[in-house]
Amino acid sequence: MKILSKLCLLLLPLFVIGCTTQQSQNSPSTTKSSEVPVSDTTITAKVKSQFISEDLFTSKDIASMTIHVETINRVVYLTGTADNKTQIHHAIAIANKVSGVRNVVSKVRIKH
Repeated sequence: MKILSKLCLLLLPLFVIGCTTQQSQNSPSTTKSSEVPVSDTTITAKVKSQFISEDLFTSKDIASMTIHVETINRVVYLTGTADNKTQIHHAIAIANKVSGVRNVVSKVRIKH
């Protein structure tokens, strides 16, 4: 059941990315590698889908279900909780690799 819910969460951002493609062409922000605009919604969806993908298909330790993502003006804000510092570092690294991200601000706390 856990894998099924993560798989659904992986597919949802991909759907959002497809729906925001037209909108992102009119957005003022641009990607790191080209002049093609990327919307904050698209960045959030890509970051979250990368979290879930890493959690499902790699051995990396990441808290994909408890770290929340919000993007404002291409700055990704991570909030929520993680089990350890490694999960937080992985989340920051993944978010930084997403095209269009200007900066990542983490306010993720370690669970007690």
